[in-house]
Amino acid sequence: QYSKARELWLPLAESGDPRAQHAIARLYEKGRGVDRDFKIAADWFLKAAENGNAYAQSTLGFMYASGQGVPENKQQALDWYRRGAEQGDKDSQYDLGMKLSKGDGVPKSQAEAALWFRKAAAQGQMAAQFELAQIYANGLGVGRDEVLAYAWFNVAIMSGHYPATKPRDELAKTMSADDIAEAESISSQWKYGQDLERQYP
Repeated sequence: QYSKARELWLPLAESGDPRAQHAIARLYEKGRGVDRDFKIAADWFLKAAENGNAYAQSTLGFMYASGQGVPENKQQALDWYRRGAEQGDKDSQYDLGMKLSKGDGVPKSQAEAALWFRKAAAQGQMAAQFELAQIYANGLGVGRDEVLAYAWFNVAIMSGHYPATKPRDELAKTMSADDIAEAESISSQWKYGQDLERQYP
């Protein structure tokens, strides 16, 4: 099955189709229908990434960050994460946010990290939702806001990030009943593609 897919995709990939290049890269990355080869995978991811494929840009960022199939290079990782993030790839946005929040290969900036976490969180990236909740809970790069922190913890839990339960419940001990009710209301109205906002009077 995968060998047949490779036969179909390869001519398209060689002619410059970024989706086909990405598909071929995945075959080599996973060892599906071919021997697993991270170097060949990286070569195809690079072709797809240079042709604007955001998923390839995200994966290439990871490969440079971990030295998988390419020499480890934090600056290259950051550059590819940023390119993917600017195209709207939620995983690139999350990864870029993590690099910025830790100052990993880039000047530390909690404010910019919060911006990218917010973009990824709106697209349902549950790890970004959790990070954004912690940012609001601790006032890192944004004004401290327990209601939004609680609401984002809730959304992360609804997305399947169950480790958010404990910090949400700890946060609730410091909140008023009205604030918890507001946070519950805000989180219950969250929809894919939306940020969370408080409705101030």
